Amino acid sequence: MYSLGNALTNPFWVVTFSLALSGWLITFIGSIFHNVYYGPLYPKFYWWGVVYELLITMAIIHAVLSDRIYMYQSSLVGLVSIAAIYTTTNANQFVWGESWSAGMAAGGYIILSIVNFCWIVFLGTTNDEPLHHYIRKGVYRRRNGMKQIQ
Repeated sequence: MYSLGNALTNPFWVVTFSLALSGWLITFIGSIFHNVYYGPLYPKFYWWGVVYELLITMAIIHAVLSDRIYMYQSSLVGLVSIAAIYTTTNANQFVWGESWSAGMAAGGYIILSIVNFCWIVFLGTTNDEPLHHYIRKGVYRRRNGMKQIQ
């Protein structure tokens, strides 16, 4: 059962999901235009990176909305690490391009790389880390009428 409250009451997930989806959309549109204008010069393997990033983003959204993020934490950190390799490599390829479409795709890949590294830090740490406590404290405060917890 999905609960939007799992994501909407947590500023970390709201920000990273918003950035991931907008970064993916920027990358996708920039890649389409780059492929249209420079078809043979656009490596076909980069499309796999675009699709893989969308699948990983959807998997994390699914895990958060179904309240199973901690159950899948270890496998997701490995999958996001692979996505980080794709996004940083592809960003490096496009950032040196001279066309506006390459710049657009590079910008999207850079946004996705930042989000991936945030997810790696969050998913790669245990639940008793201060980062997790801080995020859970904010969620608890929002769900319980801004009550202060110790």
